[in-house]
Amino acid sequence: MTQEIDEQILDTLENGVKTALQVMELMVVAIGRHSQEAADAVDDLVNTGRARLVLQADVNGLELFAVGTDNKVIGGPLLAYRRGENKVCH
Repeated sequence: MTQEIDEQILDTLENGVKTALQVMELMVVAIGRHSQEAADAVDDLVNTGRARLVLQADVNGLELFAVGTDNKVIGGPLLAYRRGENKVCH
């Protein structure tokens, strides 16, 4: 019984990872629609291994960050979505 519950939890966590990756991709698309130059800079940082994208979620919404190899956030949020505001902040 415990093993089945653990498998269900792991499956749910794996689904959460897949969903988070989709959300991050959508947020990068939104950045590109606002500024293709900014989206290209984000892609360059990620593709060259100088940064990774981190999605932070809480009850208020979502924020996308670029985190460098030193584990420090590069600048501020790349994009933030606030629940109930029907807008994103770049």
